[in-house]
Amino acid sequence: MAGIVSARPTILCFLLKVASRCNLACDYCYMYKHADQSWRHQPHMFSSETCSAVVARIGDYASSRQLRRLSVVFHGGEPLLFGPTRLALLAGQLRDAMPEGARCDVSLQTNGVLLTTDALDILGDADIGVSLSLDGPRLVHDLHRLTPAGNSSHDAAERALTLLARRPKTFAGVIAVIDPTTSPRDVLSYFARHYMPALDLLLPDATYLRPPPGRDADPNLFARWLTEAFDVWFDEFPELPIRIFDALLGTICGQPSPTDAFGFGEVSLLTIETDGSYHDLDVLKITSEGRSALGMNVRDYSIDEACASPTLAEHARLLSLGGLSLTCQSCPEVTVCGGGAVPHRYGEDGFTHPSIYCTELLALIGHIRARLRRAIEDERLTAGIRRAHENVDLAQFDQASTAKPHVTAMMNTWVRRAQPALMRAVQDYSACHPVDEIPACMTDSLSAGLSQVSVTPSAILWVRLVRADASEMSLKALDGSYVHADATGLTSIGWLARHVDQQRPYIHRDDPLLRLPFGKPIEFLPFHGPATVSARSAVETALNLIGDYDNTLLDELRTLCTDIQLVRDLSAPPDRTVSFSDDSVPGALYVAPAAGRADLGLADLADSIIHEHRHQKLYLLSRTVDLVAADEPFVRSPWRDEPRPPSGVLHAVFVFTELKAFWEWIAHVGPISDRARADREVSVITDRLGEGIAILRGTALTPAGRKLLTVLAIRAEIDP
Repeated sequence: MAGIVSARPTILCFLLKVASRCNLACDYCYMYKHADQSWRHQPHMFSSETCSAVVARIGDYASSRQLRRLSVVFHGGEPLLFGPTRLALLAGQLRDAMPEGARCDVSLQTNGVLLTTDALDILGDADIGVSLSLDGPRLVHDLHRLTPAGNSSHDAAERALTLLARRPKTFAGVIAVIDPTTSPRDVLSYFARHYMPALDLLLPDATYLRPPPGRDADPNLFARWLTEAFDVWFDEFPELPIRIFDALLGTICGQPSPTDAFGFGEVSLLTIETDGSYHDLDVLKITSEGRSALGMNVRDYSIDEACASPTLAEHARLLSLGGLSLTCQSCPEVTVCGGGAVPHRYGEDGFTHPSIYCTELLALIGHIRARLRRAIEDERLTAGIRRAHENVDLAQFDQASTAKPHVTAMMNTWVRRAQPALMRAVQDYSACHPVDEIPACMTDSLSAGLSQVSVTPSAILWVRLVRADASEMSLKALDGSYVHADATGLTSIGWLARHVDQQRPYIHRDDPLLRLPFGKPIEFLPFHGPATVSARSAVETALNLIGDYDNTLLDELRTLCTDIQLVRDLSAPPDRTVSFSDDSVPGALYVAPAAGRADLGLADLADSIIHEHRHQKLYLLSRTVDLVAADEPFVRSPWRDEPRPPSGVLHAVFVFTELKAFWEWIAHVGPISDRARADREVSVITDRLGEGIAILRGTALTPAGRKLLTVLAIRAEIDP
């Protein structure tokens, strides 16, 4: 290594081994269970003198290199053995040592056993991020992460996870080591049930001298687990931020790798042990005794001097194409995996091999490429559907009097997708539940009305629930409770199948599925009693008023909207009109027939119904036509106190363009008592539409989105 000449690396992350001992005895630990056993001779903790020297050296280094930002990770062993108060003090000293304008991010990696509410208070106040080591559900976690006495550590780790989930500003993520004898779905569904800002799935550390456990008996053990885990993630839990999969997807698409496990990179991390000695990447301890040591310490050498170490120069070479084995250099996937993690390349003759996980990496990369090709083909099919509607006349679509052919075509496209999805969901549910739970109407009558039933809000939501339950990732209601598919939902869908010819929308139908996504503070009116009878009558009268305004709009509403539900929002101001709808239950309109203690006027109730119908109409268009190219950054909304995504403002403009026309009609032909009020409504709506359209002109709308905006501006008589 002495002959290597290389520019000194720039260290951006310092791994401080504040404690060299641990309160667990994980059987795969790279620090205690592999080749380098130097921890036995290390002090148990950073001394006060070592702390002072580390702070001074890092501060001097940040100044000499003019760094604007660096990170420090408290590590171990178990860093909480050092004590949260001392960790907070050290974090403060490190930040105080930074040059003016420089930032020092501080975090720690813990097994969670010692993490308490009090400890988190201290760490949170000190702005120390916390990453948790947790392998999954109890049966997975306790395969390897036991106490020194051989007892489970899962309860303590999960308790830490629960505490961290309540503190998203502190929670940095979870690291989990893969055991290929476990179920990938069990692992991923466990993590999906918890708040997870980031998840690292790590292969057990291994070298050619100590191959991956269990692979000798089953060569495909790890490859099978990885590819199955990717499929489960890709199909069922894509919202989980799993670094190994995100990194590979990125590098396959040509992006630089964010992890040292894949792709080329630079040396940017320096480890400092409890005795103050400088070390290279700590995981190199799996290779040989002393392999990570630089032979220098913080008392006698600056960090700049440590960076001149030939050990770091050799590490830098191993992160370049020339530092890879000849096999890797000629491999077509070298730009994706970069030869794999450096420690995993080690053998008797050094780092001259592909990763010990080369076979697994190639299998996973090939599998991901195949899945991407299939996903692209699926997207092409979706794009084909979109192309079928790309020539939709948006001016015709906007107005109910000319929209019917377009609405009908879009509904038919939606049915072609929703109908087989409902059939599969019924079959899947039937396979897992007693036959007597399946209402007879689902087999006797459903086929006749299946196409119409499949796009009702009840059916759409129930299909989602079946899928979520099958993936063991239950959906949550707004109040945080979990919701599941059950036979009651099937009964509701069966009722719809038997009443497909009944005039819609159904007013305040007793269907638990329509209430399921919501919790407090939304309160549904009783389904019986004088007040409900009166409210239903008011809605019928409001629908008649809408028909008087525009009978084609009422026909369109009856086509798109299955249900109107009557609600109260207990959190709303007493003088505010309440209505809402959501694409998770498409075709359901939720309106409050009263504001505070007073019943809504007829025009206001009609306004609420038209308002939510227009949202549903735009959701329908958005399923087949892309309107927003980038739904960020959030922008000001003339209708809300808080910023909104561009799609939200576009929805508001689409809604209020129709409401402007409605209130103009009220001002001319409505009751004399409503006309002055209607004039005021028109004035306010016109001003806000002008603001909203101006705001949207500065956002990333697609060509179709810009065309729709022009259509709406012309209709609202605002300069397009």
